[in-house]
Amino acid sequence: RDTDRSRGLGDVYKRQYTSRIRKGVDQVEMLKLKGAIVANKKNYKECAGFLDISVNSFSDKINGKRPFSCWEATKLKNFLCLNNEESISIFLS
Repeated sequence: RDTDRSRGLGDVYKRQYTSRIRKGVDQVEMLKLKGAIVANKKNYKECAGFLDISVNSFSDKINGKRPFSCWEATKLKNFLCLNNEESISIFLS
């Protein structure tokens, strides 16, 4: 059996690990957003309500499973009182 072409469970774990590496950059930026939420004494429920989305959808977005839209990023920037530099580093990196 050719181990390079193996489709066993090991391949699933390799793909998941590679996926996590690719998302690693986004996770650093989302940590900045999480910090801004805490610094402004807000929580996921308040942010999700302000964006008019469910808390689960907001959680998926902040955890990198789904992207924020442009209008969501703009609304969050205003809601969390982020300056242009901060919002650019969080949403456009």
